[in-house]
Amino acid sequence: MSFWWFEAPTPIGAVPGLAVEPVWQSASERVQVLRHARFGRLLVVDGILVHAEAESSAREMLIHPALCAPTRTARRVLLLGGGDGFVLAELLRHPEIEEVLVVEPNVEVHEAAHPLGFTEIFKDPRVRLQMGSLDLEGAVVGHDLDVIVPADVSLSRPGGVLPTLSLLRELLRPDGLLVDTDGLVLTPSGARWLRSFWELGARWSDVAGAYAPARATFLVSSPLLVGQFQAIRLHGISDEPLHRPSRPYHGHYYHPQLHTAATVLPSCFGALQ
Repeated sequence: MSFWWFEAPTPIGAVPGLAVEPVWQSASERVQVLRHARFGRLLVVDGILVHAEAESSAREMLIHPALCAPTRTARRVLLLGGGDGFVLAELLRHPEIEEVLVVEPNVEVHEAAHPLGFTEIFKDPRVRLQMGSLDLEGAVVGHDLDVIVPADVSLSRPGGVLPTLSLLRELLRPDGLLVDTDGLVLTPSGARWLRSFWELGARWSDVAGAYAPARATFLVSSPLLVGQFQAIRLHGISDEPLHRPSRPYHGHYYHPQLHTAATVLPSCFGALQ
């Protein structure tokens, strides 16, 4: 039986409302899988829409620029969160990937992988799933990662993984990339970072200072992002230009021309660091 679902209130006051059907919910009811006629299966965590099956723009831009821009091919990737399978599925579209370590802190998020249809990808021999804290305590990671991606967390938000940034730098190769993301909110008085609505939360410069400067920034739009864009930054020590891909890839949303176009930022962006 369908019903109207509204996302939990946010600091900007605008939330999506969707006519959905229930598919599954966790024992605590904090994690839900819903179905929408247009967007397919939806993952909702604590009342927040995290992923939609048929709206892949944000997660494609989270993955493909970091893998396609550098001249060196990425082989090993660390996924912080992502136990549901949505972002992992995008990573595994690249056949050159040899290993993905998924560190998922929420057991119920990983349980959602089954009703979401992602059970089989966790059986891929390239995937190593570890249930545990995002501080990586006890994780066997190695020191030759090519890319680190926060799948369902932000390094610049409250509850992010800022305490581990110095550790993340040690885990990456010298030419590796650290991906971070935040919302760019359009308000009557101008544009603001979504993190600026919270009392806590790191600035982009905190991430840059703890790890490395941002080498490229991409803006992503989505019909499910009400009143905001998604901003994705690639942090790296190398000064290699990343605004154009070094290898071709075409997804449902991502393609080489979009890779370059998404780095052409509005003038208001310069003041929002």
